[in-house]
Amino acid sequence: MKLFLFGSLRDPELFRTVAGDGGVSKPYNLAGYRVDRINGHEVPMLVRDEGSVAVGVMWTDLTPDQIDRLDRYERPWGYFPRIVNDGITVYWPNDDIVSSGEPWSFERWQATDAIVSRAAAAEIYAHNPPLSADQIVLRWPQIRARACSRARASQSTVPATLRRSAGFAAEKQLTALDGDFFKYRRVTLEHERFDGKPSGELPREAIIAFDAALVLPYDPKRDRFLLVEQFRVGPFLRGDANPWAIEPVAGIIDAEETPENAARREAEEEANLSVTDLRPMFAAYPSPGNSTEQYYAYAAICDLPDKLKGFGGLDSEAEDIRVHLVDREQALELIDTGEINILPLITMIYWVDRNRGNLGSPA
Repeated sequence: MKLFLFGSLRDPELFRTVAGDGGVSKPYNLAGYRVDRINGHEVPMLVRDEGSVAVGVMWTDLTPDQIDRLDRYERPWGYFPRIVNDGITVYWPNDDIVSSGEPWSFERWQATDAIVSRAAAAEIYAHNPPLSADQIVLRWPQIRARACSRARASQSTVPATLRRSAGFAAEKQLTALDGDFFKYRRVTLEHERFDGKPSGELPREAIIAFDAALVLPYDPKRDRFLLVEQFRVGPFLRGDANPWAIEPVAGIIDAEETPENAARREAEEEANLSVTDLRPMFAAYPSPGNSTEQYYAYAAICDLPDKLKGFGGLDSEAEDIRVHLVDREQALELIDTGEINILPLITMIYWVDRNRGNLGSPA
């Protein structure tokens, strides 16, 4: 079998993640075709064009398992094997996939999306049993969101002035992913100790979660916050006598969404609040011992009149939310009594209390 790859699978690292090791490759130009961006998405498709040449990679000597893995990567999106020039196989799009008429750029993809695509592919092939085509499509928003989280983490520029500079740390063994919306994984790892010696192999377990945006709306003139209240499964499963919690506005950062845009979207969805003046507080891991989740916390400087009291949330996401307007001093008292018992909110209230002199008036 001669397989011509013209899109993101030209990337050697992504190809190995998808297909594994094996096969023989060489650069190849497929005459009579061009590579376009499909309509509405930054995704490539092959188009007949007698005057053009499609640049790509030709693969031979692939194993049946590699071909099966490649099929599982392409088929969910409507791309199926098809023989074209001289017995060459390509992944050809269904008739409902339409060209935008604009060229797709491999170099642009490498610069903007390669890290995320590699991480998403790694998650797809980490499942045992393998995900079906329908499962991949259904879970794709969550797969991409987790992949974007990994990309943000890999590009972090947070300094190390008190803590040590990053040393050696490596995965020795990973189990398959378990879970549906959230994922759970066991890992055997090894890292460099503070004395420079290797730690030896350490078994660990973690929830493979999403990044989240947290928003604390604050009105400097009235000196009060907007807080939300809802039922929470964590306290419920712990056996808490009252599993209803007072929290900041919060939500998962969707794929291709910036933390700031997620913060604004969640403020609109949960509290019917249009936010323009957003002040970064911090980005932090809430539970680094057992979760990959990171929080991006913001203060939203805004006008909070009495009419904002009431209810919020999206019915489509089964959200049942009550909105409170709480004076800053009352919020501090609720922390002291334990009624506010959500750690991120406690931290955010203290941040505003410490910085309120610099927050000014709503923009």
